[in-house]
Amino acid sequence: MAGLYRTVGIFGGFVAVVAAAFYPIYFRPLLMPEEYKQEQSINRAGVVQEDIQPAGKPAISIRGKPNRINTMSLLHISVKSLVQDLLSRKVVKC
Repeated sequence: MAGLYRTVGIFGGFVAVVAAAFYPIYFRPLLMPEEYKQEQSINRAGVVQEDIQPAGKPAISIRGKPNRINTMSLLHISVKSLVQDLLSRKVVKC
C-alpha cells in the first residue's frame, strides 16, 4: 500500500510542477487580459509590422512544409539556367 501512495505522490508532484509552470505562461494572461494588452502595447511601441513582414510578400512555408509553387518555380529556374549555361559553352575539338 505504501508503494501506491508513493507512486501517486510522485505523479501528483509532477502534475503540480507542470501546472505551476503553465500558470504564468498560459492561464494568467487569460485571467488578466487588460494587463497583458497594456504590456504588449508598451513592448511593441515603435515596431512597424510592414518592416518585419512586407504586406505583398507571401510566406515561404506554412507549418514547416515548403510551398509547392515556390519549390517548383525554384527548381524550374535552376534547371533553365543550367541548360542555358551548358548550351552557351563552346565545344573545342582536339
